Amino acid sequence: MCTVEYDNYCSVWREEFRKARKEHYCDTCGATIHPGDRYLSLFAISDGERCVEKQCEACQVIAERFAREHNVEAPFPSSLLPFLDNCVDHGDEDSQRWRVACDEIRERNRVARAS
Repeated sequence: MCTVEYDNYCSVWREEFRKARKEHYCDTCGATIHPGDRYLSLFAISDGERCVEKQCEACQVIAERFAREHNVEAPFPSSLLPFLDNCVDHGDEDSQRWRVACDEIRERNRVARAS
């Protein structure tokens, strides 16, 4: 299993699952979060900088699995793909599973850009 280390930690971290009332975009894959969809809303403060990100339910499932299997907090939605890529590059027995997750995220991104 690859190791996961975060460069800095947040002084504030607030996650909340919401039901969208308007369109949003996932900060992991870029897909549209449509009204009525459930999504994760993240508010954090790191090194004095405020961060607000959103994550669609499909990416959230991958983020939760990643966090659970690495025994860490889930990364920022915008950082999930680089962390997954790192696991793929590590080349251990789990790399194929994370490669599939990367491919799923990239495919949603490709479809979102094509729309």
